[in-house]
Amino acid sequence: MKKLIIFGDGPSAEVISKIVEEYKLFSIECFTVNRKYLKKKKIFSYKIIEYEKIRKLKNKKEYFIFVSLGYSNLNKDREKIFHRVKSDGFKLVSIIHPLANICKSIKIGTNNFIMQDVHIHPLVNIGDNNFIWSGSIICHHVRIGNNCWFTSGSSVAGNTAIGNNCFFGINSTITNNIKIGNRVFIGAGSLVVKSLKNGSTVVRKPDSLHALASDDFLDLIKNKF
Repeated sequence: MKKLIIFGDGPSAEVISKIVEEYKLFSIECFTVNRKYLKKKKIFSYKIIEYEKIRKLKNKKEYFIFVSLGYSNLNKDREKIFHRVKSDGFKLVSIIHPLANICKSIKIGTNNFIMQDVHIHPLVNIGDNNFIWSGSIICHHVRIGNNCWFTSGSSVAGNTAIGNNCFFGINSTITNNIKIGNRVFIGAGSLVVKSLKNGSTVVRKPDSLHALASDDFLDLIKNKF
């Protein structure tokens, strides 16, 4: 198997390493972070090596790197590392779960993560450095830019165009035939039915806390489960 170096030491990096291990997608060589963020020596059984040493490797062609940082600063932190690794001469790779439902007609860039139970319809175009978590649905003719993050259960309807560095909260829904600009934040459970300009924020109001305690409420509704 081809050797893989995972850039990052957070939750997403750990999740991706387990998927790579379980399905034998690559042989994990190590994790890596910038020297100033090196706080621990290992993740699971793998060493964490400072990137300043990794970038000096002479046999770079023997390795793939996957950049697995979170969505901080609307994915700008991950975007910065993505470009740095690429300019250092490493080849980046996408991690696609074997149980993702993806049509063969899609176009997809590099350093994308697609988890199990994601459904991607025909004629979808996905750029670079996007993370799409389990249960998400990307419908036909959708165009996604770069550096976006789709939390579990996100749904994007057909013929929708999405810009760069966007975030989609859990169970958010985007209707069809609209445009989402760059650096857009869409919160959990939000329903978007019209186009959004660059830098827009959509947040759903949280549900209110009921006055009754749970036991009293169940007694009130007399619902036999």
